[in-house]
Amino acid sequence: MTVLHRGFDTLALAVRANIPAELFEYLEAEKDRADQERREVLIDYNGVQLHLKAHGGNG
Repeated sequence: MTVLHRGFDTLALAVRANIPAELFEYLEAEKDRADQERREVLIDYNGVQLHLKAHGGNG
């Protein structure tokens, strides 16, 4: 095992990817809903459930 870093309890990771326009629009709409409700929302896309926040990381 290799220690990458010490002293943090959270690891934030950004991944650059190309997603279909349909998925992007769905995520944007759900992100807006999370922002309006001021909480993370449970979404379902093609049978995969995810919690979506209005922002990334802790920002």
